[in-house]
Amino acid sequence: EPVALPLPAAQARELVSIAQKAAFGRGEDTVVDENVRKAWKIPGARCRFDNAAWAPALSRLVERARQELGVVPRVRAELHDLLVYEAGGFFAPHKDSEKAPGMFGTLVVTLPSTHSGGALEVRHDGDTVRFASGEGTLTEAGWCAFYADCEHEILRVESGYRVALTYNLLRGGEGPAPAPPSQKAAAASLRTFAARWTAGKDYGRGVPAKLCKFLDHEYTETSIQDGWSCLKGDDAALAEALHESGAFDIYLCVAKYEEHGDAECREVHDCSTTFEGWVPHEDANVPFDTSDLTVEEREYTDQDHFRCIDPYEEDGGYPTGNEGCPYSKWYRAAAFVFWPKARRVPVIGLSGAIDLLGEALDGDASAHAGYASPGAMAEACVVDARRQSPTGESLEDLVCCLARDGVDASVLINFVGDSLTLAHLGKNWRGGGRFASAMCAA
Repeated sequence: EPVALPLPAAQARELVSIAQKAAFGRGEDTVVDENVRKAWKIPGARCRFDNAAWAPALSRLVERARQELGVVPRVRAELHDLLVYEAGGFFAPHKDSEKAPGMFGTLVVTLPSTHSGGALEVRHDGDTVRFASGEGTLTEAGWCAFYADCEHEILRVESGYRVALTYNLLRGGEGPAPAPPSQKAAAASLRTFAARWTAGKDYGRGVPAKLCKFLDHEYTETSIQDGWSCLKGDDAALAEALHESGAFDIYLCVAKYEEHGDAECREVHDCSTTFEGWVPHEDANVPFDTSDLTVEEREYTDQDHFRCIDPYEEDGGYPTGNEGCPYSKWYRAAAFVFWPKARRVPVIGLSGAIDLLGEALDGDASAHAGYASPGAMAEACVVDARRQSPTGESLEDLVCCLARDGVDASVLINFVGDSLTLAHLGKNWRGGGRFASAMCAA
């Protein structure tokens, strides 16, 4: 029968009579455990909405949730369950799994009913927001929306019945996608930052080739492969600012950290981090291969990030006799890895850049990593070689090798430009004055 609003207690009891105990995800399994969750559910597929005002009202809620959460793509809501929490019902702290492709959040609409307790608390990054449905009016539905990776719980219902509709918020839907909010001020600051970084300022002698910024929210590997549209809140704002600055090559990727140690001695015996699934912005063009890129720990913006999040898998940590308490933990985090476009040479590495220059000399017109010309890339090689004071191969070595190979001196001058003085080249090349004379004649 139609549900009356406000919901009478008798009808709430009827809903319980046709409901099933609510389960939850535990690892790869779905379980019922009333020590963790005590509630009743009716699957959304068994619910029908005949009130003509419901669909447009829900659309307005979804649009407001989209705006408040800062989600750029079109958003639609998919009914998951009708939930009933009677006196004593609760749901311990947990995070929602991505129940459908494109899911990024949850929308909760509480139906007007007389009850006390049962507040919903949502937590993220040290902040807590409390939604106390039992303190609202009995004439209007209450609602809230949050990202799926935010920890949340339903506090114990003291009396009455808390009845709520839960919707999965999904990317997609009809109509044009809204434009992302402008990040002009942040983009301008980032352009200044890129210029200082390129000039080697603010870092002393140890200028990093790239930076790794771990994101605030959690993302699955599948959602990241779908592209930057999966980003939430401040992560999405930072992505837009970096892209709008036009000063950086930026990748979204997954960092996986593996740790092995002894829990009893509190010692870490071995650890490693790998970066996978490099996804550029859809408008980006990074003109060199990034499949072999690695990130050093000194390039992290947050050195202790993996110590502040929960492992997605762990094993051991209990006594095993003479072997102590060996354990293994696995962590996963999404991150931006980025660098100024004007500093691509340090990212490729001097040796890799020299190889590209060789390909350019062999006739590959695109082999200059997006610099204006092979000569501009050679100049960047010189700047980086001098900054690092390399002990191995440098641009001078390359130029000398090319000279020995009979490459026309005018070509060499085009590569080197004004970055190296001819006297410097002649002095440091073992071939001596003949090379310098050839360069001067050209």
